[in-house]
Amino acid sequence: AVVSTQSTGISRVIQEVYGGQVQNQLAGPAGSESTLPLQQQLLLCSVAIATTGKRQGERMSESVLFGRLHVILSKVCADRMLSCPDFSEFVDMTGMLESRGLVSIKRHKEKRQQAVCLRIQPKELEQVLEDRTLLASIMDNAAKFVR
Repeated sequence: AVVSTQSTGISRVIQEVYGGQVQNQLAGPAGSESTLPLQQQLLLCSVAIATTGKRQGERMSESVLFGRLHVILSKVCADRMLSCPDFSEFVDMTGMLESRGLVSIKRHKEKRQQAVCLRIQPKELEQVLEDRTLLASIMDNAAKFVR
């Protein structure tokens, strides 16, 4: 009998086997260090804002809908005086973060209703982001982004 497997299932098994180490998730070709583009870093910060309590560092909700996450990302980008990606670019960026194993996407037939979950611990987020001051300043102002 032939068994059909999705690539997300395979990546999930590989991540569990290798411990989901952040360094492995960011490794480029031949083990070279790869960094995330600034907009993807801001997207990761936005997911952290939406799913993590500000002071306690504990999870508030398991996931955030694409529509809400795009609004939060728009506010973060506006605060940083950067252009915000449109919704289709946002969907592509989220897919890239999923392929690196940093987030997971719960599929829905309507894109805005898809949900995003952070697959790394909030403390591991510092390792992923090059600019720790960026993360700190965004998380300190989290209250104004989630309103």
